[in-house]
Amino acid sequence: MAADTLQLAPILLDDLVAELDWPAGVAIGFVEGAGGLCSPIAHDGDTLSLAQRVRPDLVLLVTEPVLGVVSQVRLAARALTGYEVLVVLNRYDPSDEVHRRSRDWLTAIDALAVLTNHDLADTVDSDAAWRAISGEPPSASNP
Repeated sequence: MAADTLQLAPILLDDLVAELDWPAGVAIGFVEGAGGLCSPIAHDGDTLSLAQRVRPDLVLLVTEPVLGVVSQVRLAARALTGYEVLVVLNRYDPSDEVHRRSRDWLTAIDALAVLTNHDLADTVDSDAAWRAISGEPPSASNP
C-alpha cells in the first residue's frame, strides 16, 4: 500500500527474498514483518508468505496482552503450524488480571512458549549487552 501511495513500482515477494543476504558466520538473523501475520508485505504476499519462503528456525510472534490476544495468537499459531513459535507479550503488566490470565491460558491450555517483556528484561545482562554494542571485549570476571 505504501508503494502504491508513493507511486512506486509494485513490490514482489521474490524481490524481498532476493534482498536477504546473510553474511558468513551470522548465527542469528531477523526478518521482520509489520502489521501482523496476514498483513500485506508485498503486492503478491503477506508476512506468512514471506515466512513460508524464508523457512525460519523460529518465529517470534510479538503482541500485546490485551483482551482478544488469546484468539489472535491462536489464529496466528495455527497459520504457523510446522514452525517453532515463541510468543512475546509486549507491554505485559503482571498486576493486570487480563494480562496474567491470557499468558496463563496460552501456556497452560495451548502449550505455547510465552515470554513477556519482564521475562526478557530479567534475562538481559546489561553489561554484556553494552560490551556487544560498544565492541569492548568481555571481562575475565563477566564473559
